[in-house]
Amino acid sequence: MIHQLNVKSRGTSEVMDGWIVHYFAPEGLPPIPMDIILVFDKSGSMLGRKMSQLQAALIKILDDTKDIDRIMLLSFSHTVHSWNRGLVAADRNNKEAAKQYIREQMAFGGTNINLGITEGLRELKTYNHGDRPALMIFLTDGKATSGVTDTERILQNIINANTYNIPIFALAFGREADYTISKKIAAKNFGFARKIFEDADATLQITGFYDEISSLLLEDVNFKYLDGALYDSTVTDRRFNNYFKGSELVVAGRADDINRLQQGMKISATGYGHRNISLNYPPNQCTILPYKDQGLPPGERHPGMMEKLWAYLTIKQLLKKMDATDIYQEIKQIETEILRISLKDPIPGDLICLTVIKDRTRGAGDPFRPGQSNPPFDHSDIDKHLGSSNGGNVASDVNAPVVPPAPPVSPSLSATSTTPQFVITVTGLSDPLCFNLPLTSGKEYKLLDAARGSSGILRDLQATVTAKSGNRSRLSITSGSQQIAATATEATYTANNKCLFIKETDIANLQIDGVTKTPTIYFLHVNSEIKYRFSKTVITSKVVNPSSEASSEALFDVTLPDEAFLSAFKLIINGTEYNGEVKEKEQAKKEYDVAKSRGQSAGHIVSKPRDSNKFQIQVNVAATEKVTFELTYQELLRRRIGNYEQIIFINPRQIVNDFRVDVSIEEYRNITTVNVPPLRNDILTENREGENRDADIVRLSETEVRVSYSLTASQQRALSEQGVSGQFVVQYDIEREKDSGEVLVMDGYFVHFLAPEGLDPMPMDIVFVLDRSGSMSGNKMKQLHESMLKILDEISEQDRFMLISFDNQLNFWRNELVQATSSAIADARRFITSISARGSTDINSAMTEGLKVLASERNNSRAPILVFLTDGQPTSGVTNTVKILENIKLFNEVQIPIFSLAFGKGADYDFTKKVAAQNNGLGKRIYEDSDAALQIAGFYQEISTVLMRNISFKYVDGSLNKTTLTRNNFNTYFKGSELIVAGQIQDMERLQDGVQVFAKGYENVDIGLKRPWICVLPPPITLPPVPAIHSEPSKSVKPTMMENLWAYLTIKQLLRKKDGIDDKEEIENINKKILAMSLKYQFVTPLTSMVVTLPDNSKAGLSSDTVEKPIAAGCSVSAEPLGLQTWTPKITIPSLRVNKFRGSKLQETVVISSNQTVPQVDCLADGIRLGILSDQGVRVTADISGRQRKQYTGILSRFVNMKCKVVRRTPRNGKQVVKIKCRQRNKPTLKLKAIERTASSGESCLFLNKKMTNLLNLIPSNYEIIP
Repeated sequence: MIHQLNVKSRGTSEVMDGWIVHYFAPEGLPPIPMDIILVFDKSGSMLGRKMSQLQAALIKILDDTKDIDRIMLLSFSHTVHSWNRGLVAADRNNKEAAKQYIREQMAFGGTNINLGITEGLRELKTYNHGDRPALMIFLTDGKATSGVTDTERILQNIINANTYNIPIFALAFGREADYTISKKIAAKNFGFARKIFEDADATLQITGFYDEISSLLLEDVNFKYLDGALYDSTVTDRRFNNYFKGSELVVAGRADDINRLQQGMKISATGYGHRNISLNYPPNQCTILPYKDQGLPPGERHPGMMEKLWAYLTIKQLLKKMDATDIYQEIKQIETEILRISLKDPIPGDLICLTVIKDRTRGAGDPFRPGQSNPPFDHSDIDKHLGSSNGGNVASDVNAPVVPPAPPVSPSLSATSTTPQFVITVTGLSDPLCFNLPLTSGKEYKLLDAARGSSGILRDLQATVTAKSGNRSRLSITSGSQQIAATATEATYTANNKCLFIKETDIANLQIDGVTKTPTIYFLHVNSEIKYRFSKTVITSKVVNPSSEASSEALFDVTLPDEAFLSAFKLIINGTEYNGEVKEKEQAKKEYDVAKSRGQSAGHIVSKPRDSNKFQIQVNVAATEKVTFELTYQELLRRRIGNYEQIIFINPRQIVNDFRVDVSIEEYRNITTVNVPPLRNDILTENREGENRDADIVRLSETEVRVSYSLTASQQRALSEQGVSGQFVVQYDIEREKDSGEVLVMDGYFVHFLAPEGLDPMPMDIVFVLDRSGSMSGNKMKQLHESMLKILDEISEQDRFMLISFDNQLNFWRNELVQATSSAIADARRFITSISARGSTDINSAMTEGLKVLASERNNSRAPILVFLTDGQPTSGVTNTVKILENIKLFNEVQIPIFSLAFGKGADYDFTKKVAAQNNGLGKRIYEDSDAALQIAGFYQEISTVLMRNISFKYVDGSLNKTTLTRNNFNTYFKGSELIVAGQIQDMERLQDGVQVFAKGYENVDIGLKRPWICVLPPPITLPPVPAIHSEPSKSVKPTMMENLWAYLTIKQLLRKKDGIDDKEEIENINKKILAMSLKYQFVTPLTSMVVTLPDNSKAGLSSDTVEKPIAAGCSVSAEPLGLQTWTPKITIPSLRVNKFRGSKLQETVVISSNQTVPQVDCLADGIRLGILSDQGVRVTADISGRQRKQYTGILSRFVNMKCKVVRRTPRNGKQVVKIKCRQRNKPTLKLKAIERTASSGESCLFLNKKMTNLLNLIPSNYEIIP
């Protein structure tokens, strides 16, 4: 039975100057069920990021496979492994089983392409009974190294196995993949090939390829025109194996009789259910007037647009046909036809080049004038032209096969040449080979003597002639392990010498290395120091410009975590340091431009627009110069889902000889978990991350951890030719109790951390407001479905929820909040999957209705939140964003937190941020990538469990400078997060008298939290510099870590406050505060920038009036071996106080008096000096560091409620060995040994070795001495 297609589907044809192009892309057709087999490479070369990207892509492909399809998976290395014998329905259970199989795949072994494809075809042949079409997707990242490795045999074996003519779509993954064989496999088997580039978006490239072929609408499509309507010899392909959804079929040719063409044509095809579909209507026709040929001699004309389009299509189809054949005569005929069409139109391609010839009669640089024709170009004798030298008239010749006047023995080519030409003698040929190379900017190319093979770029080059016809030869060329087939044409390079010229596309398959001439990174170290969640990260990169002629600007894109502020930038040139200075943005840019215009080395750092976590660093590197730059940024680590996470972005885009990352963590409480997952890319996956096997984790004590990560050049190359690329992540958490957190004090500033454990989760009321407007169509709607299904699975049974989808109208799932029972969740899942994109975007109505639902069922014992997602801007109803914000505020009198998600580039992120900032929530950008569903679900996971509401931090009046206090009232505390307050202390004694946290918890009861831990941290010890002659004392005082942390929090909160207001005057006042603090604390924020420039006389260097000496605090440093004078400083310890509690009752206060002087002590080992007060506890009188220049910090907190006493003194080897017992509540007794020594003052002190200090959890940490 023949079914007629709808007349709207017949397509259109465009006619110009007698040429016709027919476009056909019908809609409204049901998809045809398919059998799909995925054959993928898991050989050893797929190890690392490529395997991770492939797994993520295959999992996404399985998610997108339709339920009507059947699937099969087959992986191969040197052997083949099938997931499941036979084709199975693509239902949910089978997909999940297939995903698990994909996740378990590991890269190993060789590459047996022949076995992988032929076995896959046999499987399809066995289980596909002709009842539905089948296709194969084949992916490899290398060449055949196992089994049958000869390309021709592999191709023939595949053809022999493919008796059902199953289309094969081939993907060549990465640089090492043999794209030529992939193209041939596809061309010979009714498919097409695609090159997958080895970049961060490889997963998207693979899934995007699948999207093109995932929905088959028609098979065996045949275009038929009335006899005499077209010149048959000109018509392009009229038969097509498949028509996929979203594609288009195109036929072109020369019309013979337009009237007959208009009378009718026929398109026949096979559709859903094996129905024969026929269309007998003529296409919609449009006649396009030709362009007027202006300025051409009589009798000449430009080809019309339709004729050019026909020529383009014809050449493309001929090239594909050439890929599918190995018959020499047929290849020659195709090349001749391509050449004829290319020269006629003309269209540069593989067989011709574009040559610009300067008229001899014109002066140098004299351009062509309007109305004048270009100099004529004689195409009559192609072979003769290939062998000519053009008499030096070639101004620019791209890929031109012009050979040099004389063959050099070992020629080289500078990067400034425009006509690369090489001739080289080859074993096995009487005539040498000659060829060109495409130049890459910034590279210097060199061909070495193949006979010697020294540093061999072309090693052991040999060639044999396999076929010859006229002046054309078919060659088989080998170089080491490489082997290629090439076509060569005889050419003349001198009057008496000939060579065989090889096309660039053939010779490019040989490995010809370039030596980079652009600035190179040879050293990259990242050092991150985390103290009490506040991290300071220093990136040190050393760059060399290998060019001896010109300066070059190196451009670095440094990605910082979203919450980080850049705080320092330093250039080191010829041993001299030039430090950056944070300035107002416009002023910094002007200074950089002035320095750059003078040719000086300069660095400038600015925040990139629309992506605040990326910073651009431009370094102008002089010729042969080495430049070191140090970039420092600071960040308060935010606790998410029960972990602190330090993310370091690494992407040098090249192999770095010296590469290393070090992360140190020091906390006040015990560190409970530390994890370093494998390098991440930008795309999230559902796979369990596991561990980074190249990272070393060392626990120095219960409160200190060191993490190191370094890779050799070969290890980096194994990951990618561009070296390491990804996010290096360190995750950790600390010990917690049901208390009011800890208050850390240093040098007059405090930070209060709160993240209690052991609280019952509060029941929640959640309303989801979801955009379903027309712009959400396609992949975004799929990802919304996927993310919401994941979220529904996470909702607790004690929660209530509601779903609203909106475009210009609202669609309510229910009319009220519904308890999250299993039946309600199942019904909600059906509602979500039924949402389809349509209409415009009425944000105002959707938001206000969602707030009405929550307000109408308000219950103090439940925690309400509204989650809002949109991908655009308001286009319906109220469209003024200021008015929408006012309406939201009007309907949100009870201060319900609103969490807003801006999905994709078209979303108004500034507006969604304002919605969240004005309503106690958070705004987040959802990137329109393959992991968008995971981004949305991950965001919800952070806010899915409420533990406390209406949290208030109270401090005794007069204890703080209230103008410095950061936000101390919070609407909601979510499980796995942390609340932080900071400020300046006005009266330490009053602060110790009372710090309280009030909050509401489960069933709206007041939460009783124990008193917070209060720890006074000693500030970093700074030694006075050795005075220099004619020097003046330094007046600048560097802020301590705690003051920096307070400044960081304050600026962040001011920026967030600015997001939530529209008053211009208030915004200007906030900007002034942010700018003042940014300049004072040297933070690069949206209002500041950093610049560092050399002085005009850069050779003079910098003079220093101060000299730093690495002195250990409180210890004499012997420097006699270096011939220096010994200097014994005396350090003043500030006044410190420790309160001892039993429960909430204050028992005792221990005070270290101010202005106490630490006498000289000869330190022979690391230790801490303890004053023993019988059984009354421990009095810490000083911090003593040893020769390793380490300082013990956070010591006082270790001795709260601890009682120590000396139990025995024993003389041994002339020393007094002291045994001490220390007891602390709920902890085992500590038995310590110490050496009793006498200081120069006559006072005795006890020294503990490293083993003893570890028992006491005393933490050594590196410190720097600052003048």
